[in-house]
This record gives sequence, C-alpha cells and structure tokens, in this order.
Amino acid sequence: MSTKAVRLALFYVALAWAAPAAACGFCIEDRVAAVYDQAMVDHARAGNQSVAFFSIDGTESLDEKTRLAIVAALEKAGAVRGSVKVAPEQLACVLAYDPQRVAIDKVSAIAGRALAARGISLKALRVIGADGRLREPL
Repeated sequence: MSTKAVRLALFYVALAWAAPAAACGFCIEDRVAAVYDQAMVDHARAGNQSVAFFSIDGTESLDEKTRLAIVAALEKAGAVRGSVKVAPEQLACVLAYDPQRVAIDKVSAIAGRALAARGISLKALRVIGADGRLREPL
C-alpha cells in the first residue's frame, strides 16, 4: 500500500472517529458550567432544595419570548420562583426545586408538555442535592 493510500485511510478513520463527537453538540459539562451559579446552589442547599441542570433541545437558538416561555413552564412545573436561569447560547438552563414536593422527572415532564407546541424539549443533565453532591438525575 502506498504512503498516499495509508494517509487517505488514516484520514477517513480519523474523520469517522471525530464525526460522533462533532454531532453531539455541547457536552454536559459545558452546559452545566454555562448556567452554574454558586450563590443559587448555596441558597438552595440552605433551604433543603436541590438544583437541576437541563439541556434545551429542539431549537438552535432561543429568542426572548421562548426564553420566557421556558422560565414560565419550569416555574409552573415546580421550580422555585425566580430560580430559573437560561443560557440561550448554550441551550441550557438551571433551577432550584424542592425534592420533597416534586421529583425532577415530573418537573421535566410537566414543563416538556407545556413547551411541546414550540418543538422544545428539556432533558435533565445533572442534579445537586441538598447534600451538595453532583449526580445524574434518577
């Protein structure tokens, strides 16, 4: 096999390997970092609340009207009023909620139904519990 053929083969292997990474969009850590707020985490923990990080799927950009719809849907679904923060460029959001009153999967489902008409869905990425530990949502 010629050097040119080997290089071409390696190029295609590298391209195939990199394609899934390029297709995944923002990684979880980037989305969490985009909306992370230590003051919110501290306040939530003091009130025995949890903090949840979500990805926003179904759109490539968020206008102000859509951002406000996401905030309203999450607050109606159980987020602590005033705690929802959205990072439109990273398509991520964060909120505080009381796990004694509502489970994070219920928050996601209720808000998702309200946002479905806009073609938007939310996926819980990580949760910081009242104990301060970062974990995957159940």
